[in-house]
Amino acid sequence: MYGFELCRKYQEAINKGNLEQTMALFADEAVVSAPLTGHSTARKFHEWLLGTTKETITRLRRVFQALDNSSTLAMQLHYTWVLSNGKTLEFDGMMIFEFSADQLSICKLTIIYDTAPIRTHVSQGALAAIR
Repeated sequence: MYGFELCRKYQEAINKGNLEQTMALFADEAVVSAPLTGHSTARKFHEWLLGTTKETITRLRRVFQALDNSSTLAMQLHYTWVLSNGKTLEFDGMMIFEFSADQLSICKLTIIYDTAPIRTHVSQGALAAIR
C-alpha cells in the first residue's frame, strides 16, 4: 500500500474515533512521539488520545514527501479536538509518518505542534497517564 493511502486511512480512522481501525495501520512495535505525551507505543498514545477527546477532527492542508526516497511522508494538518470536558481546541501541526519497508504499515509517527494553547486545557493527570 502506498504511504499516502496509509496516511489517509489513518486520518479517517482518527476522525471516526476508531481505535482498532487506527491500530490496524501500525506495525506491532510502532511508536509515537508527540509534544504533550512524549515517546510511547502507538497503542498507548491512541488510547490516550481517544480517551481524552470526545472527537478528533483532522483536516489535511499539505503533503510532503522525503527527497531521499525513504519511506517517509509528512502531512500538514489542522486539528480540532473536542475534549471530554466539552472544550474545543483548534491548532495546526505536522504528522511525520515512517513506514515499513513494504509500506504496508506505519512504524513511527512523529507529531509536531505548539503545545502552548493546549496545555492549559489538558489535565496533568491525563498527561501522566501516557508516560
